[in-house]
This record gives sequence, structure tokens and C-alpha cells, in this order.
Amino acid sequence: AGAVKYMTKPFDPDQLIEGLTGWRFPVAGLADWIDGRPSPDRPASTQRDGGRISEIVQDGWTIRYAEFSSVTQRPRRLLLERSAVGASPALSVRVIVDEPAP
Repeated sequence: AGAVKYMTKPFDPDQLIEGLTGWRFPVAGLADWIDGRPSPDRPASTQRDGGRISEIVQDGWTIRYAEFSSVTQRPRRLLLERSAVGASPALSVRVIVDEPAP
């Protein structure tokens, strides 16, 4: 039987995506951004439109909120953009969050 290998260092989802795609993508901050807020443990700047955040700049990414759910008032469409950094190309990612079932 072959030897079983175990991970000896903590799992880093950002490094996993970078290893698979070659792109640095902030998976760790995505849940907060989808909820319409910056990740609390890292520096960020925000812009507001009325009572809600319309843009977050964090970890080299700009997150723009294009649409909010009429049901939950949470973000429905997000645009995540990162400028080119070194050998990494500029990236633009669109995220669409489905409405919850009634």
C-alpha cells in the first residue's frame, strides 16, 4: 500500500485557485463581499449610495454593486475588478446571486 500524504499547512483557498487557474482571486473575502460588506480583518475603503455600500476597494480589488435584491435587499449583481499586477493580467469577474425561494 502507498503512503498517505496529509496537508501539513493550513488550507488557503486563494492559493488553490491561483494554482489551478494562474489567477490570484480573493476567495477568502468573497463571502463578505457577496453580503455587501468588506472583510473585517483587512483594510478597505467604501463608497455609499444612500444607506448601502455601492463600492468596496480591498485586497487590490474593486467591488461594485450593480443591483440589489428586491426581496432580501442584499446584493444581487456584483462586478469584481483587479488591475494588472506584474505578470498577472487584469481580471473582471461578474457574480450573480440567485434570489431565494419564497
